[in-house]
Amino acid sequence: MNVLKKILMSLVMLLLFFLLLEGVLVLSKFDYELRRKTTYKPFIGMRFGTAIEHYPTDFDPPGYIWLMSKEYVSFEDPRLADFRFPTQKTPGKKLVAFLGGSTTQPDWLRAYPRRCIALLNQAVGEDVYESINCGMSSYTTHQSLIALKRYVLPLNPDYVVVFHGWNDPLVQTGYSDKETEKLFKSNISIDPDTGIVKTVYKLKTTKLLAMAIQKLDRSWPRPRVSMKEFDDNLSEMAEICKDRNIPLIIVERPLSLSEQHSDLGELATVHYSRIFGTNVHDIFLGIHANITNVQASVANRYPNTILAPACNALMKKQMEFKDNPVEGISLFILDNVHMDGLGNQFLAEVVAASLAPEIAEQIKALTESADYWTQLALEFTEMDSPRECYYAVTKARKIAGGTNPLLDAFANWSESTFVFSDYFEKYRWDNGSNIPLDERLEGLSKCLEIRPSDYGVMLQIFRVCLYLDTSARAISYLERFQPTNANDMYAWLKMCQDSFSAAGRHSEAVDAAKAILEFNPYDEDALHYLRSVRYQ
Repeated sequence: MNVLKKILMSLVMLLLFFLLLEGVLVLSKFDYELRRKTTYKPFIGMRFGTAIEHYPTDFDPPGYIWLMSKEYVSFEDPRLADFRFPTQKTPGKKLVAFLGGSTTQPDWLRAYPRRCIALLNQAVGEDVYESINCGMSSYTTHQSLIALKRYVLPLNPDYVVVFHGWNDPLVQTGYSDKETEKLFKSNISIDPDTGIVKTVYKLKTTKLLAMAIQKLDRSWPRPRVSMKEFDDNLSEMAEICKDRNIPLIIVERPLSLSEQHSDLGELATVHYSRIFGTNVHDIFLGIHANITNVQASVANRYPNTILAPACNALMKKQMEFKDNPVEGISLFILDNVHMDGLGNQFLAEVVAASLAPEIAEQIKALTESADYWTQLALEFTEMDSPRECYYAVTKARKIAGGTNPLLDAFANWSESTFVFSDYFEKYRWDNGSNIPLDERLEGLSKCLEIRPSDYGVMLQIFRVCLYLDTSARAISYLERFQPTNANDMYAWLKMCQDSFSAAGRHSEAVDAAKAILEFNPYDEDALHYLRSVRYQ
């Protein structure tokens, strides 16, 4: 009995101490924002000419990994074909598996894996090589290691190519992918904003305890993958491939000559300033050096592993363009991470020669031929890239000499598209520049004047207005747009519904919603809007 009394007295004293502490903290107005581990999956961005589309992803457990949502993969859209994994290797062909992040993932004609396979097949003169592209937006080597084991190895690939080095050192939430994986596997779905959990989270004592624990975590914030983990992941890939006698090609991370970098973010600045100081350019150079050192080290340690010297090769190309500038040509886009068509083509040349050194001479001869550059000119027209098309035409003309009606046609198309393209690249929403709204809309308006049926331009105008919370301003531009096919008409009607609704022009929004349902009777946005209007 005495023991029970002591226990009860201890509990009462503890409760009184807790209440007193809580009271003191409330009176002192103490507060602390708790750090929370979260699972993250991205959208996939793809560019089709001027149209930049975004596709959702779904987690694909077990493991912290994601793929494009199945509802889109199942579409019979040939532009998304590379997201559909083959179920088996084609007899008599050599299967190349590509691993990486958004710099590897399928991106219609732009991605380097597709270009690499085309180059290899052109060099040997027959359709010998095929691919599985397991690159995905925001993947680190953590996800790629899972992808290698789950999606690639069952197909018995002949080669594995891994291209990483940007997402791994990112400091996104402050927690590593390994930590996030544990949270993901635990399958705990505690919502801190509901029920008793919300009450516990609101307590000042909880916040004080969390602050003490989190302050003791001196290594926070952490990158998604540390350099040791980066080495471990690449080494495990190399070991797996060695055991199966599969050549592993590690593509060296390239480096842009530009000293303009995207914002590191607060967490990354805190983490990397401890290592490299506070100068942003020094931080980027330091991260790059660490990444490439690990890549070279792993390649040196494993006899089956080859380092594709992409950094040196693309540095030479950048120096060539620096010494002999070509208007509108830059291997990297504005984020200095991703490359456009020409940059990816040069990357594909490096990877192809590293993957198949026995045909390196054929690859070199092909890349120095007029036919090669003529084919690229055709691809750049399909991609709506006039500056790159004109560059390819210039290269082909220099090699072939004389006149060529096909090259003349490509050159004429390029020259007639320069003004439109230059305006579009300058004023599109995601070009990274801080252009005032009115100036941006005026620039995109000129693009719409030149191409009144260009869905990509209309989409850009709509997004500019939407993201800046001025959807109603898109109406005057929507009224000038001239859709030419059912898909564009459907998308245009959805923009009209949103913009008319934002402007309070509900009768016109209702008309747009009804027209949408004629295309798709199950459109959730249109049905929801009509129900809300009826309710009101």
